[in-house]
Amino acid sequence: MKQRPAIFLIFVFLSACGMPDTGPPPPKLDMPRMTMVRLRDVSPGVEYRAWEGQPVTIYRLGNQYGRVEFANGDVVLVREPHSFFIDTSANKAYHGLDPGPTFVFRTPVVRHDLVRSDFPPELLGLEFGKEPEFLTRYGATESQDSVQDGIEVREQSVAFGDYSLFVSSHRDTAAPLRLGIFHKGRLEIAIKYDEWRRDLLPRGVLFSIPEDMEIVEGPPPSASGEEAAEEASPAPAEDAPAPEEAPAAD
Repeated sequence: MKQRPAIFLIFVFLSACGMPDTGPPPPKLDMPRMTMVRLRDVSPGVEYRAWEGQPVTIYRLGNQYGRVEFANGDVVLVREPHSFFIDTSANKAYHGLDPGPTFVFRTPVVRHDLVRSDFPPELLGLEFGKEPEFLTRYGATESQDSVQDGIEVREQSVAFGDYSLFVSSHRDTAAPLRLGIFHKGRLEIAIKYDEWRRDLLPRGVLFSIPEDMEIVEGPPPSASGEEAAEEASPAPAEDAPAPEEAPAAD
């Protein structure tokens, strides 16, 4: 059986009886520009050859649409309030429903299953694709700019008690290059960004399920999926809103 990436735990797949086979339609193509983040987890203890250290690509379009691509070919597709875990090897899409009430696609940097009791709640709001806004919101301080590999780099940091966040980013574009979270001076979470863009034209096909794929209600048959479903206590929303009707994907 294919091993599931750890980041899969940020998505909850609940049984959704009576829901449409493919959920709401793909997004309209006149929506704002799309965000794309390609990253690697290089935290201490993460082996780069293992699946935890493999690259992950995230697409964000507005607050309702998201796509997460894993190196093994699996995909998480979100069209709030619907989510699908696409197992490409089995040609199946496992359907779940966001219990709400906000119906917003989120990509937290910090996995909740790794959080200690003293972990600052502010850092739980740090998301991939929204790093610059987080740094501005909490008044990150800047150190002296530097030049690395011919790139002007801005170093920013912000502290929350015993925890500190450090982000290196392009001076001109604000695109993150590296991110680190430290606890009492010890590095605990480290992210390396291979690419970070917020100027891409929307592509409806990225948020569409292949026509020949089987839709299965509930989480995939793996330990990660089962644990995610068991930990989710809220019942599926009966009247969850769906995004506005849209034309077929490109």
